[in-house]
Amino acid sequence: MKTGIRTLVGALVFLSVLTDIGPALAGTISLDVTPGSSFRRGRIHVNAAIVNLGDEPAHDITLELRLGASIASTNLTAELGTNGTISGRLDVSADALGPGRHMAALLVHYSDRNGYPFTALSSVPVLTSAIAPDDEPVRASAPDIILKHNEGEIQVRLEATETLDAPVEVAVVPPRGLSVQPASHSVPADSLDLPLRFTVRNTGLFPGSHVPVLLVVSSQRAGETLASAATVTVEIPDDARLRGGARRALTIAVIAALVAFTIVQMRRPAAGGPRGARALALILDAGLLAVLAVFTLYHLHVDLMLTDTMTVGGDTPAHNVLASHMRRTLFGEGRLLSWGSEWWCGFPAFQFYFTLPYVMIALADTALPFNVAFKCVSAGGLVLLPLCAYISARWARLPRPTPILMAMFTLPLLFDNTHTMWGVNAYSTLAGMISNSWSFAIMVLALGRLFRDLDDEKPSPWGVVLLALLIASHFFTSVMAALTLIALPFLRPPSRMLKAFGVLALEGGLAALLMAWWIVPLLLMSDHAVEFGVNWKVYFWRQFPELMRWLVPLVITGIIAAIVLRSRQTLMLLWMGVLACLLFFFGNRLSPVFVNVRLWPFLVYALLMLAAAGAGLVLQHYRQHWLAATALLGILLLHGAPAAPTTRGWARWNFTGLEALPRADVFERLVLPLAGTPGRLANDLHPANQSLGSSRIFEAVPHLTGKPVLEGGLVNSAAGSLFSYYIQGESSQNSAGFPSLVQPASFDFERATRHLKLFNVKHFIARWEGTRAALAASDEWRLLDACQGWELYELQSHDGSHVFVPPFVPHAVRTDRWQEAGLDWLYRDAALPRFVALLSERDDWEANVPWSEDAYEAFLEDPLATAVSWVPLTNEVRITQEQVGDHAIRFRTTGVGLPHIVRCTYYPNWKRTDGGPVYRVTPGFLLVFPSSEEVELRYGYTGANRLGHGLTVLGLLGSLGLIVVTLQARRGGHVV
Repeated sequence: MKTGIRTLVGALVFLSVLTDIGPALAGTISLDVTPGSSFRRGRIHVNAAIVNLGDEPAHDITLELRLGASIASTNLTAELGTNGTISGRLDVSADALGPGRHMAALLVHYSDRNGYPFTALSSVPVLTSAIAPDDEPVRASAPDIILKHNEGEIQVRLEATETLDAPVEVAVVPPRGLSVQPASHSVPADSLDLPLRFTVRNTGLFPGSHVPVLLVVSSQRAGETLASAATVTVEIPDDARLRGGARRALTIAVIAALVAFTIVQMRRPAAGGPRGARALALILDAGLLAVLAVFTLYHLHVDLMLTDTMTVGGDTPAHNVLASHMRRTLFGEGRLLSWGSEWWCGFPAFQFYFTLPYVMIALADTALPFNVAFKCVSAGGLVLLPLCAYISARWARLPRPTPILMAMFTLPLLFDNTHTMWGVNAYSTLAGMISNSWSFAIMVLALGRLFRDLDDEKPSPWGVVLLALLIASHFFTSVMAALTLIALPFLRPPSRMLKAFGVLALEGGLAALLMAWWIVPLLLMSDHAVEFGVNWKVYFWRQFPELMRWLVPLVITGIIAAIVLRSRQTLMLLWMGVLACLLFFFGNRLSPVFVNVRLWPFLVYALLMLAAAGAGLVLQHYRQHWLAATALLGILLLHGAPAAPTTRGWARWNFTGLEALPRADVFERLVLPLAGTPGRLANDLHPANQSLGSSRIFEAVPHLTGKPVLEGGLVNSAAGSLFSYYIQGESSQNSAGFPSLVQPASFDFERATRHLKLFNVKHFIARWEGTRAALAASDEWRLLDACQGWELYELQSHDGSHVFVPPFVPHAVRTDRWQEAGLDWLYRDAALPRFVALLSERDDWEANVPWSEDAYEAFLEDPLATAVSWVPLTNEVRITQEQVGDHAIRFRTTGVGLPHIVRCTYYPNWKRTDGGPVYRVTPGFLLVFPSSEEVELRYGYTGANRLGHGLTVLGLLGSLGLIVVTLQARRGGHVV
């Protein structure tokens, strides 16, 4: 009896957290319209005073008047800010109006910042004879409706206050984004008691919208028209969260499970155990895992994931480029590490980033449409994390119900609403951190597998494969996993510690060898990457998840159990939490790798798993603990996923796709025609770009058209980002940010044009009025097309060629600070035609005597100083048959022996097929001196690549040997 009472008390504690946690409020717009009318000289004049009562600006405001068969409209303004007011006036002819009271419909059409349509509706009576205001022979009414599957029915009822001898006309005036069929009904006077049915369909309104529909009723009496109006509200439901009925049902289920669990504890246990208990436990676990998967997939919009549209949102447009690049190079060239010509004037694609998710997309693309494959893989890490936590706990031999509890307790991590870009949670994944979410799921598996292998003191191929996949999915998660695993041998008895270290070293070593093809060049070529990571300003305790406060008792229970019972798996989680906390506050002092916010998911995960371990420790001593686990799952579904409602909105935005957005025609008109055109594309960074799917939507242009763009993703991977971001500051009102080495530039489009020409930008898409005005005023730029505020310009003073001969023979400087040297050169306008080769100590240079760094600095102080001799190149050189791609650069030239600059970022893998040298030249381009008319550069392999390949072969041989030994051991054989 005591056990039952104690359990019931615990149930009441759980129920005390069943409070409603609503979604974060989104921006809203509400236009209030005050109409008025006057009659003068045979025309009706209607005035409207409009005020924005919302918390976001309204865009593209149009005033429309409908009176009988007459329609008039006028554009009022492009934007109306919060609390802003504007007035408008329209007039129509009154000649066709008979005597009486007519009803004019006044519609104010507008859109939100993303282009979704809205309409404010009002009506104003128009009197053409003396009619009393309250003289309404017929009134119309209809209940508000909620559309289901974007369709519904308005049922209008008419009420007559007097006997009528003529039909009654009922017309429906819908807002923009709704269609109504039929548009009107004519009702005989003797049938007014029958309801009128109008079918309503959503043709463009965003879920969550509440819009008015105007009903206009007209009757006749003694030759006069008597019209009146009524309004009905139509709701387009946003099913992002559990609604009242579903929440009540789930709450009842939680209570029922807890009551059943309590009753079971009061009963005397039966002798022996139930047959098939193990199979039943697995079935129950599978059921709970299925609930977790369905809940996650519901909030990710499975229906939209299966539509063939390009994923948008956050940084995701750039990842479409990475995935299509991987598909092209993996199947076309058989390479994982390759050259990406799409962004930054070229960059070493995947050398400083992670390949696994993009290989998966490329493989999935062989069976699915690319867009569907991309969506499924990008969401896969979120869906699989609970299952991975369950398998990990089973591998670690944790007692039931701890494994299923650990799976369940990943839910607050997946739907954490304290951040949107720190990693692992749904927000971060939908913002583009695809590799991060996959790596975390793999890390959880790897921790469980390695714990099992160290416990058995036997290395396994599974552990090696998981560690290799972890390295391939994310470097930072691999580092944290290694720092966590290193504590495991110390948790074993001293006599077994050395053996544990041996297993860990063998599996970790083989995994590192398998990934040496990536790790070795990553480390040896790291000076070609760009430092961009800095600590974020975080209010730690203020942003700490509120749910964790409720879980503190369970966390403490888990910690005490780990220490007292020496539960090694729980101690490992405790070590991860302590490690993550220490590195969160102090890690950046050790290495810039440890950016504080990247540690947040590890800290939250460790605490959640400790809470699960504490709950499991308590529940394992009770019978039918699956009932308590079910109740706990219900509570987590109700309150452990605070970000779930808004996650569904984010997923809808991402997976609906670019093609379905209201402003998709901007891409159709301005971007798609650029396919096959010469040169690169640049754009100004404007907040309105968000309405195209993302503020960084133009990074997806190479994926859609094959045309390279100046800016891109993976800033750390590309030295060209240093220069591109500087130019973005010159050409935009805003910039995405500046790497720490860059001195921010202010807007100066004349100066930007010189740099854009240097970087082979042929086309520019502008949105900010300052940029558009500067382009329009320039003689060098020509307007090609415009759409919804975006304008496409072409640079006429440049033909879009990648290869050119500089006006002077370049000088040279030996420096190991080439990034700073290239930027310093770019800052000086006078230095622009005077290129300088940036040599390493290994480079041979015969054109002239290389400068010292001090001499180079002196040149930059006064690039036009006569003390510096610059040999002009006056020969007319013809460059033809230019081809610049991912793995080869080819051209023909008549300037044999003269310097040729290729406007592509220098990287050591670029080699000339004739064996001649390739130099880096300011700001960071390729420089060659052709020895023949035919010039070809190939993106090949360096010594670092070959070393990595050789070590990977050793890793494959070692892994194969481990597989053979493992199979023989399972068969009871012996290996000599």
